[in-house]
Amino acid sequence: MKKSRTNRGFTLLELIIVMLIISISTAIVYISISIAERKALLKDTARRIFISLRYAKEMAIMQRKMMGFVVEDNGRAYSIIQINNEEEGNYKLIKQVEIKRGIVIDGEGIVFYPLGNSTGGTIMVSDSENRQIRITVDDTTGAIKIESG
Repeated sequence: MKKSRTNRGFTLLELIIVMLIISISTAIVYISISIAERKALLKDTARRIFISLRYAKEMAIMQRKMMGFVVEDNGRAYSIIQINNEEEGNYKLIKQVEIKRGIVIDGEGIVFYPLGNSTGGTIMVSDSENRQIRITVDDTTGAIKIESG
């Protein structure tokens, strides 16, 4: 009497194929998460700069003093300063922020006046893959807008 073996297990080839499928799936998920993380970092940095600009404008109005936004360290940091006497170069540092690695900001300094208006300008926030977000400040109203580039 012959017994049939129905429970043979897996062959080595079947195990290798399963491991290959799992490896490819893991690589795809990792790449997707990495891309999404870099996009989120760019948006988060732009949002933080937008909030800092609004803060500078509101402080200029509330304290009735000129406030400035200055890009520093070749686009790797920015500062909010209180301008006590522009002619003498008398400034007070309010806040300094370093930009996270992989993100660079570009733009001229922007001054907010006590009436809410400003010198106006554009701040470009970009990452290593040339994605850009533009933040513009209107010179007449001091209105701040953020838009994807």
